[in-house]
Amino acid sequence: MEEGKRRSARAMTYKTRRLWFWGKLILEAFGISAAIAGVCLLVSAMGGLALDETRGVLWEGLLRFPVYLWLCGAFCISVLTLSLFQSYANAMIAVTATRRSVTAAILLQAAVEVLLITAAMAVIWSFVPSPEERSHLLSYVMPACGVLFVVAAVFVIMGALSCRFGKIGLIIAMVLYALLGAAAGFMAAMTSGGDEPMFVGSLLAGEFVNMAIQYGWVVLVGSLLFYGVSSAAAMMMMRRMEVRL
Repeated sequence: MEEGKRRSARAMTYKTRRLWFWGKLILEAFGISAAIAGVCLLVSAMGGLALDETRGVLWEGLLRFPVYLWLCGAFCISVLTLSLFQSYANAMIAVTATRRSVTAAILLQAAVEVLLITAAMAVIWSFVPSPEERSHLLSYVMPACGVLFVVAAVFVIMGALSCRFGKIGLIIAMVLYALLGAAAGFMAAMTSGGDEPMFVGSLLAGEFVNMAIQYGWVVLVGSLLFYGVSSAAAMMMMRRMEVRL
């Protein structure tokens, strides 16, 4: 009887420690994203980025901070997810944790981080004074959440590749990362305005954003399906992962 109680207490302590570890990690990542977003907002204001005098500084901050938070959150999710696969997974599996439980924990962490950032965006934009502008901004929340899930899914695959195939997987992940960076740079160039090709690219990007807002549920559901498929693929790859100390 006493032995059963001790085992139950140890199991509860282990679960509490895991919950504390992951909760702390998620909040730290969110805090870093928010801090970097705050710095970006401050730098943009000091750099003379156009402010609408009729709105005021607080209003402009409510409009722009969630955008910076979204961008910084995507970066933190990508770096943290990849790092967890490369370091945490090896360490935990080496001390008898199962590959399935380790992978599931990383996947859950990424999903919770996405939802936390999206919820913060929705909460901040809900304080925008203008009802029309508030409604318009909140229509971005679902597509933004979908994009974050796509980012998380891509880096889940990259992390699993680096764990499963070692250096070769890491090279594949780096190539994918470079392709994503090139795509982001191309889109930034195409939407920057200027001469005719750039202007056409800007119009196409605007149409894409409008469609994403109009079909926000479709974007979100599609991204969730993609995240589910990526998670299943990562689970399959991690089942044959070799522990490297």
